[in-house]
Amino acid sequence: MATAVSERIKTIMEQQMGEFGEFILRKQCYELFVMPEELEQSDLFDLSKGLADAVKLFGGEEKAKKVSRQILKLIDLEIIEKQEDVNEKTRWLRSTGDTYKSIGGWEVATKFYKQALELSEDVANYSESAKIYRNMGAIKRRQGKWGLSLELLDKSLMSARKANDLDEQARTFQGMGRVHWRKSEYQKAIHYYTQCIEMCVQTKNKTTLGYILLDLGRVYDEMGEHDQAISNLQMGLALLKEEGDEQGVAKVYNKLGCVYGHKGDLDKAFHAYDVSLKQAHISGFMALQALIQANAGEWYARNGDFDTARKYCDDSFEVFQKFNDRFGLSYATMSYAILYTRQENWKDAEYMFEDCIRHREFIGTPYAIAECYMEYGMMLSEKSDKKRAKKNLERALKLFKRLRNQYMNEKIADELAKLR
Repeated sequence: MATAVSERIKTIMEQQMGEFGEFILRKQCYELFVMPEELEQSDLFDLSKGLADAVKLFGGEEKAKKVSRQILKLIDLEIIEKQEDVNEKTRWLRSTGDTYKSIGGWEVATKFYKQALELSEDVANYSESAKIYRNMGAIKRRQGKWGLSLELLDKSLMSARKANDLDEQARTFQGMGRVHWRKSEYQKAIHYYTQCIEMCVQTKNKTTLGYILLDLGRVYDEMGEHDQAISNLQMGLALLKEEGDEQGVAKVYNKLGCVYGHKGDLDKAFHAYDVSLKQAHISGFMALQALIQANAGEWYARNGDFDTARKYCDDSFEVFQKFNDRFGLSYATMSYAILYTRQENWKDAEYMFEDCIRHREFIGTPYAIAECYMEYGMMLSEKSDKKRAKKNLERALKLFKRLRNQYMNEKIADELAKLR
C-alpha cells in the first residue's frame, strides 16, 4: 500500500503532466533508489529538485514551478529542525534551496543556502560549503550581478580545494567560465573552461566534459571562430552520446545548426536542426524543442522557406508565451523579425525587433543585445531608412567594441560603409 506522501506526489504529477506524470515520477525515484510507492517526508528534499528539472524539460518552466510549489508545501520543515545529524540537516536545507533556485525563487533559496552554509562551516564540511557557494553564485549570475557571482564562486573553489573535491572544483570552474562568457569576456571564459576540462579528465567525468565542450562551442561561435566551435561541439556530442544524455545531445545538435548557419552551410544546419528536433521530441523536452524551433525558424526564413519558418516561429512563440519564458521569447521574436524582414513586412519586423530588444535587455546578455541591434539596423538599411539604420548599427558596434569582438566589429563596419 502506497504511503500518504506517495499518493499526494502521484496526484500532483498527474494533475500537472497527465500521462507523463507517473513516468517522470518513477524515473526520478529510480535515480534515488526509492520505490515511488514508499516515499517518506525525508525523500522529498532530494526528489523535489529532480522532479522540477524533469518537468521543466517535458512541460516547461511554468509547470515546473507549479509542481515544485506543491511539493514544497508538503515538506514538513520541522523535520529539518529535528534532524540530529548536522551533515544530513545541511544537505536537506541545501536541497530545499536548490528547489527554490530551480523555479526562480532566488530570495527564498538564498535564505535556505545561508542556513545550510552556517552549519556546513561549523562542522568543516567543505564539499557541502562548495556546493552552496556555487549555487549562490549561480543565482547572482542569473541576476546579472557578475562581481558578486565571482566572489561566491571563489569561495566555492577554496572550499572544494580544502575538501580535495575535484568534481566540485570542475563545476566551479565551469560556473566561472559561464560568468565570463555571459559578460562576453571570451578569453577568461576559455581559461576557466580549460581548467574545468583538466579536472574532468582526471575524474573521468564525461558528462560534465561534454557540457563544457558545448559551452566552448558557444563561446567560439560568438567569437566568429566557427571551425573551432564545430570541433568542440563534435567532441562534446560524442561524449554525451556515449553517456546517453538525451538532453545534451539535442542541445549540441541545436548549437551545431546555429554554427553551420553562421558559416553559410545551410544543408548541414538544417540537418542538425532536424536531428535536434527529433531528439527533443522523442524525449518529450517541450521547452528545448521550442528553442530549437525558434533557431531553425530563423535560418529557414533566411533561406526563403517562409512557410516552414512561420510554422516554427508560431510553434515556439506559443510555448514560450504560455510559459512566460523571456529567454525563449527573445529567440522567438528575433526569428519572427528575420522572417518579416525577408518578406519585406517592415511594420511587423520593427515590432518584433523592439520586442526582442526589450526581452534581451531585461535578461542582460551583452552579445545578444548587440546582435539584435545589428539585425535591426540591417533591416532598416534594407528599408532605406538610413538614419535609423545607422543609429542601431552604431549601438551594436559600441557594444561589440566593448566586448572586443573583432569578427562582429568588421561585419558592422561593412554594413555602415553601405550607408555612406
